[in-house]
Amino acid sequence: ETLTARLNSNRSLQGAHAAIVDFSGAVIAESDSDSVHAPPLPSPEQVRNHFGEEPRFVQVRGGAAVVAPLHAPDIYFVMSWRPEQPIWRAWSALAVSVAAPVLIWLFAIGAGWFAIEVYVTRPLSNLEAAARAYARGEDLPESAALLAAPDEIRSLRRTLAAMAKTLRGREQRLVEALAEERALLREVHHRVKNNLQMVASLLNIQARGAPDESEARGLSRAHDRVQLLALVHQGIYSSGAVRALHVDELSADIARTLMQSRGLQAHDVRFHLAPVRADADRAAPLAFLIGEAISAALDQMGEASALSLHLQQDDGGEVRFAVDVNGEIAGEASPQSIRLIDAFARQLGAKLGRDASRPSCVWVVVPPAP
Repeated sequence: ETLTARLNSNRSLQGAHAAIVDFSGAVIAESDSDSVHAPPLPSPEQVRNHFGEEPRFVQVRGGAAVVAPLHAPDIYFVMSWRPEQPIWRAWSALAVSVAAPVLIWLFAIGAGWFAIEVYVTRPLSNLEAAARAYARGEDLPESAALLAAPDEIRSLRRTLAAMAKTLRGREQRLVEALAEERALLREVHHRVKNNLQMVASLLNIQARGAPDESEARGLSRAHDRVQLLALVHQGIYSSGAVRALHVDELSADIARTLMQSRGLQAHDVRFHLAPVRADADRAAPLAFLIGEAISAALDQMGEASALSLHLQQDDGGEVRFAVDVNGEIAGEASPQSIRLIDAFARQLGAKLGRDASRPSCVWVVVPPAP
């Protein structure tokens, strides 16, 4: 044990393996062996072949060994060691020892990114694309990436599909209900228009049979106003819209109807009409305002005169129109028409103007709807 301890303490080379042998090569004492780093000692035959007065070297498996005399020819010292590695191999080992954890870390990051990309990001992107397609009105598409997605995302896709199906059904029912309401609304306006035309016809018949001229004139004006209201309802049910009634077309129909009731020809009116739109709530008083202004102008027209109607609407929704008689002035406007013009202008919050030198000229500025 003392020799073994001395051998262990006197090894100067890392991983060296030392021993003391006798003249036959048998080991008398041996240092503790590091089976990982130290190469084996020479065999007894190799030791005997290298006995001498001077140390002699011998190659062994995995390294080199030396046989040196301690007390020749009876006792010898034998030590084996691994050859010193080149500097590049040492640096290579150091680089591998440092790079291995980094490579493992990078590999783990890459594997995690790949798993997230394949099993989370792509399915979610496909699910988002499917939701956008449904928002554009398309059917919810099937996707192979979603079919291979995790259970949670596939469950979310099934929930989205169920919601889309439910919304489609509700949307279809709303469309059907809206179509029914529109059809019913058009039918109501159509029936109101027919009833008003019936009332207008009765007033016309009564006006023709009136014994007094003033009574006949009053009944005729009542007929014109009922007919005008019937034209408004006709414009609503024929277009099917209650938010964008074509006031320019309605104004032309009103002018032709009033002129026809007075026995005038269509070429006696000059239209300067730009596109004008209004909802039904404002279209009715606006139509009455235009109709009464035309009626007042027709009361003042002579045989060689012509009616001029200007109508336009700016980008802000303000409506401007003017009614005038070009030519001879043969009469006066009815006081009732003047009062009605003022009343409808106040109802619409419109600015009303008249020219003292031209009593047949009326211009109106109607502000946009609030």
